[in-house]
Amino acid sequence: MDNLCIKLPEEFHAPQEFGLDSNPESIQKWLAELPLANTQQSAEEVLTLIRELNRSELPPLLRYQHLKVILPVADCLGEILRSHYSGALLPLSSKNLKKHSVVSNLSNALATGFRLIEKQLREHNHIKWREKGLLVTCLYLAIQQLSNILLDYYLVYFPEPQKIWGEINRLYSYAEKHQLLDTVVPQGENSSLELTVSHIYKSVLMLATASPYHMMQQEALNLRKYFYQVATHIKLQKHDDNTPMLNFVIDINQDSHPHYVTDKNIKNMSNPRYIDIHSIVDHFKTLYIDAATNEKSQNDVAQQQGDLENRLLQDTINRLIKTVGRDQERQHERNSILGEINLSIGLAASHYHVSNESPFNPELDEVRIYTGKQPGTLSSLALNPVNFDNTSDERKKNNSRQQAIFCDKANALDIWDQTFTTNSDPQTSASRQNRSNDVKKIMATSSWTQKNTSDGGLCIFCRSDSSLPVRVGEIVSYNKSEDDPWHIGVIRWLRVHENLILEIGIMHLMSGAKSVACRKLSDGSSSQYTRCLLASEDIGDPDNSIIVPSSLFASESEMVINLGHKIHYIKLRRQLLISKSATQFKFTISTQPASEIECMNKLIKNINR
Repeated sequence: MDNLCIKLPEEFHAPQEFGLDSNPESIQKWLAELPLANTQQSAEEVLTLIRELNRSELPPLLRYQHLKVILPVADCLGEILRSHYSGALLPLSSKNLKKHSVVSNLSNALATGFRLIEKQLREHNHIKWREKGLLVTCLYLAIQQLSNILLDYYLVYFPEPQKIWGEINRLYSYAEKHQLLDTVVPQGENSSLELTVSHIYKSVLMLATASPYHMMQQEALNLRKYFYQVATHIKLQKHDDNTPMLNFVIDINQDSHPHYVTDKNIKNMSNPRYIDIHSIVDHFKTLYIDAATNEKSQNDVAQQQGDLENRLLQDTINRLIKTVGRDQERQHERNSILGEINLSIGLAASHYHVSNESPFNPELDEVRIYTGKQPGTLSSLALNPVNFDNTSDERKKNNSRQQAIFCDKANALDIWDQTFTTNSDPQTSASRQNRSNDVKKIMATSSWTQKNTSDGGLCIFCRSDSSLPVRVGEIVSYNKSEDDPWHIGVIRWLRVHENLILEIGIMHLMSGAKSVACRKLSDGSSSQYTRCLLASEDIGDPDNSIIVPSSLFASESEMVINLGHKIHYIKLRRQLLISKSATQFKFTISTQPASEIECMNKLIKNINR
């Protein structure tokens, strides 16, 4: 992790000493000849160029003309490199760390260039009217590039760089003092955008206020774009006796992000601005209703992926409402307690450990439950709809898929978007061995150190490698020793500190969870079994809930729960929490469908022949 320095250069040299041409067209020609296929190399060369410009003695307008030519190319290269690490495993690998460093330094170098122009113009006692547009443009672009740095640090859960908020606040304060906040940044004739310093500053405040370290991976990237669109809903108010007590405040005289207002921290602020976000909370509530309405209207199984995206959007909006509209700083008091914690990550790994590492053979259990007999093989035990063609290509594909899914640990990977891996091609001995090694890593527990605990969960940390799928929203299981029962939780926030120390906050979900197998019922047919977690074996308990793979189940899904000794039928109802990998639902008991009874009778008949 780089220590980003945002200090302006103090010594300048003639551009010729760096081999620079004073004509911006020569730079444009050089940029056009860059080997863009090698994105990182090109980005590093552009970074060197900007740094040389920043140390060159140039008048404000010429400096801006150079940066204006470079800006779109640098932004494009940064976007490509960002796509490599924004969804990568944490902490970042050395290669992704390098990419992150290059992108952050690109934004920093651009921000430095625009701040140099702002400084040159500011040092004049009287800014000429024709220079006002240039000043506003550079104030805007400097804040934009500094906000890009914040975004890149939020995306990989790094702590905010020192001094960055101080500089963002200083730029805003200068624009406020000189009544430049709402001055529109000059754009091309064909542009309909009205860019202002006030707008970009409010969008940065909104991203920081929305708890970026609680966001799921890549969520900050999408939300930053959205916050920019709705920034007009936010108002900043100076403090006076008539100012209502609002939730968040920013001190524009300090190097500090927005804070939740309390009697303690407001006294330490010298120039606060209250962030009025009531109107934006109402805006989010409207979006939440629209998302919920859209989710209920999607009943077609073919729309399952779109339905998942909509449910994730609905959850994002709901979390934003709770975060920015909350009326207290923290729900539960934290108590410092040190100790060792065993942790496994992912729904499949949690199921595996809760079941005491038992084999996962739900179809065998189902045959035994309905027939009272112990089957010896899986070859004829598939539960398919009546009149299903056993000789069809679909049947062959189904058999190969079942073999992949039901081979216990060998295909239990459920990391993030991929709940299972299916492959109809025969596996070589080497590929089976590689897969076995991968599964051992996923199912294995890792040792963490507990930092504190509360009624809602706990905070733990460790120095980890980049092979564990540690992500916000991931289901985890944890205990303190081999003799203790496993508890189920979800990663609610994440930070990556110096020396790549991972610190995560776990929200407690279940104690005494039951590992179960579930399959979905739809249109008279049934899917394959998958690993799920039940809060209590008492199916009739109104407080009971179940954790299922997000990609397979949605609200109103009808499903089979196989406890290993008994079969139940339920209908999923209210969604409690969701991530890309797992969803927790409340449910109600339902009756056995006629199609299931028919399949069971056929199975019993075949077994008893």
